[in-house]
Amino acid sequence: MVLMGFPVSGTMTKIRESKLTDRRNRFWDKPADWKSRLKNRPAVTMKQVRLQEEVNMALKKIKAEWKQETNDLHDRFDNHNMKIECHDKYLVQVLERNMDVRAAVRVQHPTTLNDSVV
Repeated sequence: MVLMGFPVSGTMTKIRESKLTDRRNRFWDKPADWKSRLKNRPAVTMKQVRLQEEVNMALKKIKAEWKQETNDLHDRFDNHNMKIECHDKYLVQVLERNMDVRAAVRVQHPTTLNDSVV
């Protein structure tokens, strides 16, 4: 029987099955020393251990630098905030003095300044 130009029979399924069985056989037909090598190999080599230690040391160094930078930033912001507070106190003192001066001026010259401006 031919359907759309292709012969329809069990040939395609047979080809697929044979490919699968070939793959399975190739996997299981490894030489015996392959299985023993898989069992007896060390879990982690010394090269991997050294590499992991280097990575850990680099990470610790990066974290320490980052922590130092953040501490420096916090110190800088604390100093900045202290400066702002001092500046604000100074401005408050200046404004209070100006208010006193304006009040004194108003008392002396009531017509020169508007009463709403304080």
